[in-house]
Amino acid sequence: MSRPRITIEIQPGEDGGVDELLVHFNAAGRDLLLSELSRLDESWDHEHFDAITISPDAKLDEVAYRPDSQLVRRVTFTLRSDEMDAEHFPHVMSDQPVSPYD
Repeated sequence: MSRPRITIEIQPGEDGGVDELLVHFNAAGRDLLLSELSRLDESWDHEHFDAITISPDAKLDEVAYRPDSQLVRRVTFTLRSDEMDAEHFPHVMSDQPVSPYD
């Protein structure tokens, strides 16, 4: 089996802003990503993936698929309970969320 490969890129839009977030992975990368996300619960609520290697098992690749994309070198996946968000970030609980920062 090959090593897990996970590459996260930001593809630029025509206006120079972000058009799309692309996540590329092989079968081993998919299995790793699903395994790490499946471990999350209220006592262990986040997981880091990075290119610098906080965890050698959760390493992001540093080779872009497209030359015009920007690589994401670090990502944190956070499990957010409805109770926590209702208390601390109620604006995300609406069916039609409105940012309090606009």
